[in-house]
Formats: sequence, C-alpha cells, structure tokens
Amino acid sequence: MTKRPHHHPRPVNKSFQICIFEDYTAANLSPYQLTRPCYTVPNGFYNLIERLQQYLPNTPITLQCQPSHEIFIRKRFPKLTVNQLNKSLPTLFLNGRSTFSHNHLLAMLSDINSDKNYLFIKEQNIVSIFCRDELNNTMFQLLLKRPRFEELIKNARQQCVVEEKKYIQLTSHWWDYLDHLSGNLAMDFDQFPNKSLLEGDISSFTTLTNDHNMYIDHSSRVSEYVSLDASQGPIIIMDHVSIKPFVRIEGPCYIGSNSTIHSHADISQTYIGKHCKIGGEVKHCIIQSYSNKGHAGFIGNSMLGEWVNLGAGTTTSNLKLSYGHIASYDYHTETSNSTGCQFLGTIFGDFVRTGIQSLFECGTVVSSGCSLYGSNAHATYIPPFT
Repeated sequence: MTKRPHHHPRPVNKSFQICIFEDYTAANLSPYQLTRPCYTVPNGFYNLIERLQQYLPNTPITLQCQPSHEIFIRKRFPKLTVNQLNKSLPTLFLNGRSTFSHNHLLAMLSDINSDKNYLFIKEQNIVSIFCRDELNNTMFQLLLKRPRFEELIKNARQQCVVEEKKYIQLTSHWWDYLDHLSGNLAMDFDQFPNKSLLEGDISSFTTLTNDHNMYIDHSSRVSEYVSLDASQGPIIIMDHVSIKPFVRIEGPCYIGSNSTIHSHADISQTYIGKHCKIGGEVKHCIIQSYSNKGHAGFIGNSMLGEWVNLGAGTTTSNLKLSYGHIASYDYHTETSNSTGCQFLGTIFGDFVRTGIQSLFECGTVVSSGCSLYGSNAHATYIPPFT
C-alpha cells in the first residue's frame, strides 16, 4: 500500500475564517428547519458549530441563516457573527450538512494552497469552498440564497480548483442522522480528552462492563443496581447527571449535562442532550436538549427535537410486519418515499407534545409545534402547529 504524501497544512498556520452555510437540500432536511438551521442538530457528541469550536478554537466562525432563524441563532450563539463576513480574510465556506473527524478536517485544509480558490465536492453535493479576494463576497451573497448544486458549480468552477472529498460525511435525509449516530459517537469518544475517567459518585452496587470505554463526570451520580455496558461502544456521562436505580445503559451512548435517567430505563445506542428526563425503553435515538420522555413506552430509531414532551405510554413502531423498507415523508418532494431503512421510527419536531398512550407508525414525521392526543395511531405526516 502506498502512503499518501504529507501535505503541509498551509491555511491552518495563516489567518482564515469559516462560514457555515445551508444549501438547497439543507433547507428542507427535517422539521427542525422551521425554526433553526440544520447545523444546530447534534451529529455525534456535537453539532457542527460545537465541533468546529473543538477542532479549531482560534478560528473565527460566521453563520449564515435565514431571516426567520436569525433571532434564535443570535441568542444561542451570541459570540459568533451572523450573516456578515469579514472581507479581509480568506474564507472556508462549509456545508452545514457536513460532519467529519478532526483528522479529516485537517486533511482537507492541508490540500489547500492559500493562493488559490478551491471547490470540494462529494457526488452531487458541495462540501466546502475556499475563497479569497473578489470571489469571497460573491460566494457569500450567493450562498445566502441556499442555492442548488448546479448553480454553485456554474458560479465557482471556472475560478476554483475542483477536488472530491469522499471521506466527508453529508446528511441528505433526516434518517441519515440515525444511520451515522453510532459511528459518530465512537469517533468523538476516540478524540475525547477525558475518556476512561470515572470520577462520579458511583455506587459499589453498579455493574461496569468495559469501563475503560467510559467517561463519568465527577459531579454525576450513578445509583445502586445500575448496569453500564460499554462492550459495544462508549458511554459518556457528562456533568450533573443523575442515574436512578435499576437502569440499564448499553453503549454507544452519550448523556448530556443536568439530565436525569429514571428508574428501570433501558437505553442503548442513543444521544441524550442536556436537561432531559428519560425513562422507559429507548433504542437508537437522538433526543435533543430540554426534552422529556420520562415514562414507560418504547421509542426506537427516532429523533426528538428540543422542548419535546412525550406523555406516558407514548410508543413508536420501528419495524414493519413485512420486514420491508420503510417509507417516510420527504420535504423536498412533499410525498412519502422509501427510505431504504428496515428500522425507522418517528422524528418529532421542536416543541411537540403528545398525550398518554400516543402511538406512531414507522417513518412518521411530526412537524414542530404540534400537540397531539388520542390512543389511535397518528397520521404518518403531521403538519406544523397541528
């Protein structure tokens, strides 16, 4: 096997800025785009903004967003520049749908000669664009319109060196977040500075399997008769987390700060944000911050937005009786299309509330701002504010 020649990462040692943009696909990626950009959705330990702040803490970051998202972005990220560009600095425009490891980011930067413009693509998608001088502002204004791939290629190809970056991960549908979840949790744990530290208040009656693949913050408490099994992937428990007795957690799993896991919860392959309350059975899910699923009921292969509350007994189906591929609503075509997934549950938008015993079929899309009740299975697509 021939080794790839070492490239000196020129831009890393020179001043440049990063601008995160949304393209046409990102505009209709999931229900969350009603209220916020796609780059605020976690993909691993972090969302894209947090990932860049971890990898390149001294690099200025500018965020592009739609006018309807601007208030949210300014409050969530008050120290970052929004919809303005420093024209004196070269800019790496980065697709908001992208995810990558630290090494993959450095590899992309190492391929850049700061005296040239670059267009990095993956299949029919723009990964990033490195611009300087007059192209910088031109590209910034174009990206504000969330253009299609063809329009970006037309405007940038003649002035850029074009390269393909197959190793960069791009999210094209909401279920891609779930497909990438386990791998991204493992990737981020590998680069986590405090891995293998177990500093919390851990009961002597707790069972730890493969504990070198765990992190437990010193301010968190793990009660008696809890089983933590990291043999299939890492378990990360951040600060001020409370795990009640008789809980089972199987990795890969991330539990954000100030969250509570109620007694008898059974959790595996799941991301849980900060300030969440979780109970019942949760398998292969992304539960974003400030959301509660505090009672019995099964949630599998599903996504919960922020400020979601699921009533007692709320259950999602994630497998068809035929074991076939599951269809789900596509915001681009406004129709239900096959996802190619055998296991897929429900995506709940931000600020969704469900009553007790709510039932959801495979591939259901619940848009943001919905309040639902009734014990019959709900429709597979529910518009905003229903």
